[in-house]
Amino acid sequence: VVNYEYLFYIRFKMSGEIEYEIRLSGELSTNAPSAGEDAENPDHGVLVAQNVNAQIHQHMFCARLDMAVDGDDNTVSEIDMVSHPVDPVKNPHGN
Repeated sequence: VVNYEYLFYIRFKMSGEIEYEIRLSGELSTNAPSAGEDAENPDHGVLVAQNVNAQIHQHMFCARLDMAVDGDDNTVSEIDMVSHPVDPVKNPHGN
């Protein structure tokens, strides 16, 4: 039995970009090399101990984003921020 913990990271960036990352933590999925397979050099895995193969495999994930979080009447606005000119009295730090 193999025990995985899936770690899901969702980052909402100030640029509007959404970054999604999945990581796995837990124990290796191991087995004995298959019959007829070279026990020192497995075809589909990595030898982690004598006669112990950590097989290569994949995990598939699918995600669906529902952009209508608050209903169908959503809007998108783009605002370009421009700082005021530097002024010794009104804006001495150029903010």
